[in-house]
Amino acid sequence: MRNKNLFYIFQFLFILLFSLALSAQISKKDKKLDEYLRNGFNFLKLNQTDQAVQQYKKALKIDKSNHNAYYNLGLIYAKTKQFDKAFNVIDEALLKCNDDLGSFYRLKANCLSDLGKYDEALILFFKDLDENSNDIQNIYYNLGYTYLKLGRFDDSRLYFKKFLEKGSKDDSNYNSALFYVGTCYMHFDDLETAIDYFDLALANSTFYSYYYNKAESLNRLRRNEEALLVINEGIKNNPGKETLYHKRYQIYRDLKEKDKAFEDLKKAYSLNQKDADILLDMGTLYSADNQMDEAINCYKQCIAINKMATGAYVNLANIYSDNPLTVDSAEFYYKKAIEILPTNGAYYFNFANYYKDISNDDKAIEMYKKALEFSPDLSAAYKNMAILYSRQKNADQAIIYVKEALLIDPTDDGTMSLLASLYFEKEDYQNAVVFATQALRLNKKSFATIETLRMRATSRQILGDYKNALYDYLEILNLYTPEQRVVASETLSNIGYCYLEDDQLQNALKYFTDAVASKSEIDQLIGLFTVQYLLKEKVLFNQTFNNAKEIEPKLKFGFKGVEMLEEDGYFYTEKHKKVLKKIFAL
Repeated sequence: MRNKNLFYIFQFLFILLFSLALSAQISKKDKKLDEYLRNGFNFLKLNQTDQAVQQYKKALKIDKSNHNAYYNLGLIYAKTKQFDKAFNVIDEALLKCNDDLGSFYRLKANCLSDLGKYDEALILFFKDLDENSNDIQNIYYNLGYTYLKLGRFDDSRLYFKKFLEKGSKDDSNYNSALFYVGTCYMHFDDLETAIDYFDLALANSTFYSYYYNKAESLNRLRRNEEALLVINEGIKNNPGKETLYHKRYQIYRDLKEKDKAFEDLKKAYSLNQKDADILLDMGTLYSADNQMDEAINCYKQCIAINKMATGAYVNLANIYSDNPLTVDSAEFYYKKAIEILPTNGAYYFNFANYYKDISNDDKAIEMYKKALEFSPDLSAAYKNMAILYSRQKNADQAIIYVKEALLIDPTDDGTMSLLASLYFEKEDYQNAVVFATQALRLNKKSFATIETLRMRATSRQILGDYKNALYDYLEILNLYTPEQRVVASETLSNIGYCYLEDDQLQNALKYFTDAVASKSEIDQLIGLFTVQYLLKEKVLFNQTFNNAKEIEPKLKFGFKGVEMLEEDGYFYTEKHKKVLKKIFAL
């Protein structure tokens, strides 16, 4: 899940302190201190922070341990992001003040949280807790939020629940605590419980994040119609929130309602043209429609807004890798994505595919291995390495990697078929039959079924299993479209050879005749004149035999020509060669 899908409400509590020392007998010095504190407080209410700072500094000259002056001075620096000054004031206060030190720990922790230093903030929140603060409820809230930012969702949920147990529904943070507990359950994939908490939050508030996360939970449960109702209500109550339109785009996308999805994405963009995630998705839509210039523009805008948007770099690289004139740009963007996120296996995988496509096999293999370091279950990386080793005529190494892929996904018929083809390449026809059969059992409706059947049929034919080879070839013929059957000369002749080995000469004659009619090549002609010879059809035999010698001059050397054809890769059984010897002896 992208962090963008979970909205956090940063609500650490900064409390402005003001109290007046009342006494029947106030000294002149105390009166001046009281005046400075009162003035500082009034300047703060008017947001005149510079004047307030001067008043609190004057107060501290009179009372060097005044808690209110230190706290409000530190608070001013914290709210104006002058964190170094805030830390100096707080550290001095912790040395000089005696009472309510917890408030200073909390203030410093809030500053550290603003700086993203959540580990350090956590220590101080616990110090605040140890001080037996009378504001323990809000300490629980801050602990819950800090753990949430650290990704420690068990601990976060624990402290938010403690906050809820002690808190009142009228508390300004009560709804957000419900929301955060739901968010923690989302991270545990306990989406039903998450939805219950989002409903509790929505009962008292129409805050857009509550709708967003509830819709996201329903979306992940594939309850998209319900998610749509939730997000529609969210948009009704928050019509200017681009994130809700972006979420509705995602729901429509999952519902395959492309036009509605695109309209919502454009609406989200119109509301916020600086949202990198929206631009990334717009680029993806344009790319899917082959509007590549528009896609490139969106991705580049995305990167201009968020230089860490690795998805945009990868998508740009994918576009550029399809054009031989821009391959240098592709390499640049792949490298940039990996530089930003060097532990993402998918980025190395995409980079490897790029090298594979430009035939830089060694570099591709290096990148696939790198991808597997970070994504060891990426079966496609093993499979693609097998393809590359096969391309390098290293079938043994290819087999090792394709078997690794099958350990991860033993139900992938394409990978199983690849393994069969590697054994076929090694001329290990027994294993070719075994794994081709397994591939076909996994999925006989695959687009590669015909090729897998042909591989098994050829292997069986070479092994002398002509009857089963025949069934495979006949099934291939049955799978052909009418257009394919017209040019199916190789399959037709193989059927003829299977019938020839089984001495079914009339059937063999039919298929060899059809094969030659489809394409008059030497393999088909040899089969045809062999059957014509055996059936004693002398006239037709002589015509076909002479035609074969015209097409293939090697046959003019007699049976030696057949042996030369075998060296070229043709295969003839011993039984068939005995007949051919008789023919060429005529």
